Amino acid sequence: MLEWSRNMALEEELYARLRRKHIQDRPEIHFSDTLYCLTKAYWNKVAPIPVDNATLGLFAIGFALEDVLLKDYPIPGHANVEPYEYEGVWFSPDYLVTAMVGEMDLKTTRMWSTPDGKPKVTSERPYGFPTSWLKQFMGYAYRLGANPPDAGCDVEYVDYSVAIMYLMPGTLVAGTIRFAWDIVELNMAHHLHRASVLEDQLSQGIAPVPFAYNEPWECKNCVYYNRCLTPEPGG
Repeated sequence: MLEWSRNMALEEELYARLRRKHIQDRPEIHFSDTLYCLTKAYWNKVAPIPVDNATLGLFAIGFALEDVLLKDYPIPGHANVEPYEYEGVWFSPDYLVTAMVGEMDLKTTRMWSTPDGKPKVTSERPYGFPTSWLKQFMGYAYRLGANPPDAGCDVEYVDYSVAIMYLMPGTLVAGTIRFAWDIVELNMAHHLHRASVLEDQLSQGIAPVPFAYNEPWECKNCVYYNRCLTPEPGG
């Protein structure tokens, strides 16, 4: 005979430990703040609501993979890549590639892959990769600079390395994305503008206008949704 009794108190203890270990306040403006809803980024810094346990559990998968694959591995003459600042915005690359010069980003996903390792194309993802991923990769690729045209490419470009852990089959793939340099420049200009908007609103102590700096899908299950429905005093 086997009996199971769920222990909610123990679950909360473990979730609390996970929050203390991995969820940290980040007062500076990070590039990831500019990728998504600026109103949410503002509240996360000024008056945060803790993420729910379901979201925290998903974060834990990424945290675990980073610890296992990328962190605390002693390589002679090699140090983990450090966060850096560019025009007031902070970037935190996941890994400094040793097989070639450059940085790398690590993603975990429940999406399915194609035989070449890219996420499967859908109507919402015409390139396979989520749009937010591509914007992030281009942002991080910016400081690497443009490569001149070569025999295989007639425009200036920049390469960025990516590793993806597909959770369902448990498959890890790695590859390089090549972006046209003019698109990378436009992407950076757009996100630096968003960073300046967020910085200005933080200095004024006023949240960015709700529903003006986000994609509609971001409102679903957002912990700040009710705040956005209630105008701030004097707003």
